[in-house]
Order: sequence, then C-alpha cells, then structure tokens
Amino acid sequence: MIRGDQFIPIHAMVAELGSESAMFVCYSSLSPSLPHQLSARIHWLIAIKGAGTFPAQICKNHLRALLAMFQAESETTGAKYQSLMAGHELITKDNVQNLLDQMDRCESLKTIQRLFDDGQYDKVINIIVDNFSWKDVDRNMLLTTALTLVDSYIELSDMDNATLWISRVLDFTKGLAGTDKVVERLRRIVVIENVALENVSNLVHCIVPLLVLHGYESDSTLWLLLYRCACRLEGELTVNSLSALYDDGCEMYTSSLNILVTAHEAVAKHDKCPSDNVSWY
Repeated sequence: MIRGDQFIPIHAMVAELGSESAMFVCYSSLSPSLPHQLSARIHWLIAIKGAGTFPAQICKNHLRALLAMFQAESETTGAKYQSLMAGHELITKDNVQNLLDQMDRCESLKTIQRLFDDGQYDKVINIIVDNFSWKDVDRNMLLTTALTLVDSYIELSDMDNATLWISRVLDFTKGLAGTDKVVERLRRIVVIENVALENVSNLVHCIVPLLVLHGYESDSTLWLLLYRCACRLEGELTVNSLSALYDDGCEMYTSSLNILVTAHEAVAKHDKCPSDNVSWY
C-alpha cells in the first residue's frame, strides 16, 4: 500500500469505506502535525471501524482524544467534521459523547451479566443503581437492565425494592411489549409483609390495569397478590369482626374479601376456577 503523508487523506477515505489495511495505515500515521479535520476523521474512524479489531479501551481513548479536540476549539464555532462512514457521517461533539456513553453502557452490561451469572447480586445492584446511565438508552436495553435489577433483588429476598422496581417497569411498559416478562417477576412476589406500604400501594395501581385492561383477568396468582396487597393496606378483620358484619347484613366485608369474590368470578369466566386450591381460602 502506498504510504506518505500526502496519501493519508486517501487512506482515510478508503478506510472509511471499509478497508481494514487502510485503517491500520491511518492508525500508524496519527501525529500532532496532521490537520485537525484529518485527525478528527482518523480518531472517529478507529473508534468505529476498529471496534472489532482493537480493545474497547483503545477505541474509547480515540473518542476521548476527539472530545479534547472539540473542547480545545471555541464553543461558538460549533465545530463539526465529515466522514464517509455510513450512519456516522457527521462528527460532532455531541455524537462523540453519545458514542462514548454507548460504549460505557455496553461495558457495564457485560459486567452486570457476568456478576449476575456469578451470583454476585449485591454488586449487580450497586452498578445499576449507582453507576448505570439510563439516559438515551434504547427500550430493549432499559427493560433488560431493569429486569436484571429486579431479579437481583428477588434473589436476595429484598421484596421491598423488587416491588418498587416492578411497579416502575410496569408503568414503563404500560401493557405493551415486555409486560409479560415483568409479570413473570411479579408472580414471584409471594411475601409482602416487609414491603413498605407506599410500594404496596404502587403495586396495586399497577396490578389492577393488568387484570382489567391487559388480558390477565384469568391469572389467579395476580388476583391473590392483589388480595394480599389489600390486606396489607387495610388490615385483616378478626373472625369476630367478620361475624358481626355478617350479622348486620353487610355484603362486602372488606375490600380484600371483595377482591376474592371478584377474582373468583373473573377466573371462573375463563373456566380456570381452582376450586380445589386451598390458597383461595
């Protein structure tokens, strides 16, 4: 391949169009003497095209060098450069920062998955809660990360925080794609005695739309969870109190018992009434 400073712009163009050998020539040709525009293109080129060749840290270093170039220039100039790479034609400070943030998130996700697979759930929680950037995260990544956080809380039997995050994610999915995955976690919330009342209340506001609007009417597990939530929020009446209410002709003893009646009718409509399941009683 022809070399020489005068040919570096040509190598940059060829590399932007996909030539790996030209990319290596550009990589070895970087120097402070190159024009700013050409240096910017090469840094951008290595960060993107070199992702499958160089370690992630090298690619990130080139993005940081590019950021430093932008920061050294006057903020009023609105500096930007052009590239021939499809989908990455415009080199701006914001685009560089966004790509750097994206790389950081990808590294975080790999670390999170490794720690989760190793059963280090407390470390998973620390990374997601304290260090993970939710800004500009695509929907699938956001959902996957939030569910990993929920799973970690459940594995640690921290139902309070698990409930808190399940409510947040259900509010995010709003019955659309991904809701079924959240409901899978919701079914694992079997103990709510140690869940803060505020989180129990939020959970109720998320469960009711699922049962009424989003096709989970026949799900007895959700009905029973809703019943337990109602019990927490209102307190169970004693047998004597229930008897007194019954003697007075009260048809609906408590909202929690009303939920059981409604649940029985709703589940029965779908021929799924578990009449032999003592958990209903």
